[in-house]
Amino acid sequence: MVDEPCREPLSNRRLLRWSVIGPRAVSLGIALLPALGCISPHWSRETVVAGADDVGRYASLHYHTDGFQKKLRIVCEDATNARIVIARRAGTGSSWGAFSTGIIDSGAARLPATAERPDGTLLVAYMKGGNPGGATGTLWLAAENEGLGPPWQQEAVRTNIRLSEPPAVAYEPNAGGVPRIHIVYSLYPDRELWHAYRPVDETIWKYLRVGAEFETPTVSDVDGRHPLLIVSGDPGILSLIYVDEADDSHRILNRQFGGLSGLTPWQFTTFETGWQYNVMSLIWGDERRLAVGIVDAPASPSLGMVGLVRAGCDGGLLAYKESQTAPPSSWSGAVVPTIPTDTSRAFCDPSFAFDGLGLFYISYYDKDAGVLSVYKHNPISPSAWQIETADSSAPDVGRYTSMVYDPLGAAILVAYYDVTNGDLKLAQRTAN
Repeated sequence: MVDEPCREPLSNRRLLRWSVIGPRAVSLGIALLPALGCISPHWSRETVVAGADDVGRYASLHYHTDGFQKKLRIVCEDATNARIVIARRAGTGSSWGAFSTGIIDSGAARLPATAERPDGTLLVAYMKGGNPGGATGTLWLAAENEGLGPPWQQEAVRTNIRLSEPPAVAYEPNAGGVPRIHIVYSLYPDRELWHAYRPVDETIWKYLRVGAEFETPTVSDVDGRHPLLIVSGDPGILSLIYVDEADDSHRILNRQFGGLSGLTPWQFTTFETGWQYNVMSLIWGDERRLAVGIVDAPASPSLGMVGLVRAGCDGGLLAYKESQTAPPSSWSGAVVPTIPTDTSRAFCDPSFAFDGLGLFYISYYDKDAGVLSVYKHNPISPSAWQIETADSSAPDVGRYTSMVYDPLGAAILVAYYDVTNGDLKLAQRTAN
């Protein structure tokens, strides 16, 4: 098909919802690309945090509503001041108030990862101190507190480690009647994957090597990178998606409540071994290439399908996979078309959302062009893909995208990092 840049496509009537864990879920097809510099008139942009040399890395956008009031939070790294910061705004209906900013941790903090609890409060896992090839540091967790007391409750999870990429964090609401917090992280430089967890009514963290944990392990020790965590089904089944260190393929491990220790051993599943990373880009770059989330199945609302977007940051590929089982096991790409290989584009830092009528959006950073771009898909017409340039206002803008849908305002929101100016930004468009 020939895409007409900066023009609204047809609407559709397919109803889907989604929620996001950590970095986020999808549908896919084909599009020709608009000329660089063509900013879609549908998108507006604002600077959330400016005036710093480097704030906005690892941006994570969260939206929560009770049906009338709504709140938006963006967590990111302020590399200039070595701290983790949060930008907040509240609103009602289609209106938003102004952003306010706060500090989560200012003690040589970096590499944040987030998860949202059912009440809308956030969990932020991050590193304090340490750096690859240098001194060791400590993995910390900050829990948002909207009641009495300090706004953030912080605790050390594990000391004397090195990380070169953000960990993954998840909140499991139904783990044998007691909610549980999980953090998975990849140690530097050996890339050993470790799993830290604790029930919310306990104070002691347990951390064990993935694949070598108590009982009778069903997999050997696991080495990997870029971990993602997602909880699906009821009771919750925890799934870890990662890149295998041995062959650069994507793998998935599942576990759930049960057994003498309160967790079953990790169950190993291979999927999409053909999705290969470029090894050099892993050495020299840190662009995120995966996004994962829950898409509620209309025919079975209690199940929830797990969707995964894979983006080729070295050029050429966007793909979507979906599992209609909990835990994820049978991955299929047949439910949606796949965008053909296009080696002229670099699809980095993907995120995605469905709007209220089922149109599907993928935001990504085009590393080669240095712009924030968004694919938009109409499921009624499987080949009806359209690309929109959401921001090309600087020579290098659009890293670390994080997308949500605002149902009260009927809007798509994307948080991202302006590399050129060192600013945290937010782009917005009316859905449909």
